[in-house]
Order: sequence, then C-alpha cells, then structure tokens
Amino acid sequence: MAEIFKNDKDFLIIKVSAIEIVMYGGYGICDSCNDIPKDGYYVAVLNYWMCPTCFEEWIKAAKRYTEDIPYEKKHFDEICKFFSINQ
Repeated sequence: MAEIFKNDKDFLIIKVSAIEIVMYGGYGICDSCNDIPKDGYYVAVLNYWMCPTCFEEWIKAAKRYTEDIPYEKKHFDEICKFFSINQ
C-alpha cells in the first residue's frame, strides 16, 4: 500500500508498488534505469518513479532547492489524493 516515505532531506516521497503506480498512470518501469521492480519510490520533485537501487543512489546526491517546492508539493498532493494518503 502506498505510504509517505520520510527522509533526512525532507523530499516529498511516496513508497509505492509497481501495480499501484500503474493504477496512477505510470508504467511500473523505473524512470532512471528502466528496470521493472516490484516496489519503488515516487519522487514528487522529479515526478519520477524509481526502483530502490536508483532511489538510494539519487537520494545520496540529491539537494533540495526551495524554488522547486511548489512543483514538488503539487505532484505530492495529487498522488496523496489519488491514494487517499493523509499528509
């Protein structure tokens, strides 16, 4: 079941299965490496769904920019509404 994934960098992220991301309108394919994992992470600031391996690599190097927050929040709110996730 889709759930908010807390992280030290305060990115808005949802841990979500491949089946759920397909229901949301994605393809269940990692937007970074094209792998087809069972579970992954929706990264709102990128509007990407990533496999666990790509996500771990990305989060290590990622930097959060304040100018991206409105875009990130818009995508995060949409996916939370779709999956009925309380923020």
